[in-house]
Amino acid sequence: MSITHYQVALSFANVAPDNEIAQRLHQALREQGLEVFSFLKQDSDARADGLGKTLPGRLKELYAERTQYCTLLVSREYLQRPWTRLELKAAQERQQKEVHREFLLPYSIDGTL
Repeated sequence: MSITHYQVALSFANVAPDNEIAQRLHQALREQGLEVFSFLKQDSDARADGLGKTLPGRLKELYAERTQYCTLLVSREYLQRPWTRLELKAAQERQQKEVHREFLLPYSIDGTL
């Protein structure tokens, strides 16, 4: 497993209102001094972190290896998008390896869960 770089990774569908909720959560976590990963446009760390990597491999590395916690902002859109399904799969694989520790922190945006 790689060295943990982020304390929290946010996984969300990049559509309204999901991305608006993710943006507010991202900002609140950073204000608390946490290192947060997300694919928000203003997150320059996320863009720089992936240089030279394929997106599926990068998603697996980030969501399964390089974060302490993964917050899933689950919605109908989230469950339908291919990239968020890859993020979810990687995070679930990590949770299966760490059965005695909470890693996945799901939050339902629209009652989907």
